Amino acid sequence: MLFIAGLLFRTKVNITIGLSAIQVALILALGAALIRQLYFNSKFQFKNYTKVFLGSTLMICLMMFPRYFYLREEGSIWWAPVVLEIIVAHCIIYIQMAVEYYTWDEKRTKWQKELIFRKEYESNDVSESKLRFTINSSMAVNPDIKIDYDNKDKSDKSMKVGASFYTAAYFGLMKANKQKFKLKDDDQFDLLYRAGFIFLIQLSFNLVLYFYSGLKPTFVRDTEINVALFFTVLILHLVCLPTARDGMTMMKYALVHHEEFNHPWAAFILGMMAFFTILVAEIVNIVNCQAKKTVVDAIAGFIGFKCIIDLPAIYMNSHEDLPIKGAIGKLTVTRSRRAQRQKVKGDGLLNFIFVCCNVFYKSVFFYFFPFATIVWPMVKSLEGNISMIN
Repeated sequence: MLFIAGLLFRTKVNITIGLSAIQVALILALGAALIRQLYFNSKFQFKNYTKVFLGSTLMICLMMFPRYFYLREEGSIWWAPVVLEIIVAHCIIYIQMAVEYYTWDEKRTKWQKELIFRKEYESNDVSESKLRFTINSSMAVNPDIKIDYDNKDKSDKSMKVGASFYTAAYFGLMKANKQKFKLKDDDQFDLLYRAGFIFLIQLSFNLVLYFYSGLKPTFVRDTEINVALFFTVLILHLVCLPTARDGMTMMKYALVHHEEFNHPWAAFILGMMAFFTILVAEIVNIVNCQAKKTVVDAIAGFIGFKCIIDLPAIYMNSHEDLPIKGAIGKLTVTRSRRAQRQKVKGDGLLNFIFVCCNVFYKSVFFYFFPFATIVWPMVKSLEGNISMIN
């Protein structure tokens, strides 16, 4: 975003920035490729082309130093700081990587000790201090000691989901729960129908707030209002994260374990409902925040959106006679999406939707979404400054 803003809001168009812009674009593209390789794989792998990409980013970063000094001498007051920020950020990354490289063995030993401790502590009735002393003594004598995983599949991953009507309907679609709770096909479709009804109510509330509440964004506000808005958006985001994560978990489990459901497509759609209601609510909340003029308004808006987000849980808790609530718990994924598996009809489409949602969730939503409440006013202020200069 800083790269795009630097290109849009530079004040002196007569300064040549073509080479530095290409360098910044290349280093960001290589960084995105590295993130994809290192963080979006089923296991961490440092391959040969990963080293080539990393070395290329270092070379480009070094080549950007003379370009920065050239831009500074030419009087670039906007693009030059952007280039400097890219240089400094990547230099810090390289220093951190060097520190990690030289302390890797020590950290690996600590992780090894901690894994052994957790395994032994769960299976033995012994004090923590005594067990840690025994492990440290064993590791000092035999540093190459390995962990016995009891032939447990490392791909197994248990993920706990929260209790809401979406998750209740989701567990109700499972074959095992249908047999356990004596559910009929009509009961399963009734759960799905009610979940869809709650989804439409949440969506309607958000759309009404967005289109018919007469929002008038205010981009110049007092400092205390900006601080209150940021923290109310941040707190709401932290409240939303578990539900959004539940939606991602539900979609993935329905994709790779579709044989456990009577209607796998319906189970996948329930996960999409849980994820997109949170996404829409946060977007509308961020837009709504731009119209707040007092701290009280910011806090009141937070409470209102919190009620909208909690509608599925409130609706589920209003049903005293809903036995399927007791089935809500953990989902254990025992296979990967890329593994050889029997695929449901339309697997390609479901996989595409999940990958898009997962990339967005991990790269944008999880970390950076609350900052939109301050980015929007910043962009508007930059537009005003540039128009005054021109």
